[in-house]
Amino acid sequence: MPFRGMDDNATHLPILAAALANSEGPVVEFGPGHYSTLLIKALCPGRPVLCLEHNPWDGRAWFDHFAAFAGDGMSIQYVDGWNGAETKIPDRIGVALVDAQPPDSRAALARLVTHARYVILHDSEDGQYGYESVYPFYRYRRDYRRYRPWTTVVSNQADIDLCPWME
Repeated sequence: MPFRGMDDNATHLPILAAALANSEGPVVEFGPGHYSTLLIKALCPGRPVLCLEHNPWDGRAWFDHFAAFAGDGMSIQYVDGWNGAETKIPDRIGVALVDAQPPDSRAALARLVTHARYVILHDSEDGQYGYESVYPFYRYRRDYRRYRPWTTVVSNQADIDLCPWME
């Protein structure tokens, strides 16, 4: 059977893994997922990880599913609306992953973490997320377009040539 590409929900994993390997300090994930949360858990044992969830479509069911992954440095917390997220974010962040729902919340969340070493924006070619409004807040930007949906990494702290296959 020929390889048809990567699962749409996992196309950010190569960049996430590279960013985690090239950074220190806390990790913040806006919107846990089957691929990213498990990868972060595997690559960051003991490292402070904060996963924040607010899924307006299923109440707390998605959060409850991921709550079992808490421990060994990983905290998974439910926020009652993304507006409450800024009070939970650490002052120093190694990696922030923005992959939250609803779609229109992602740009605002990305602006909350301009102090992170790397901010990973999943689904970056899709205009519904409003990422274009975020890019001016960051000094560096790189796009990973090997698989759709694309992933973009932005930073104010470091040039982001994370790996040789980034575009």
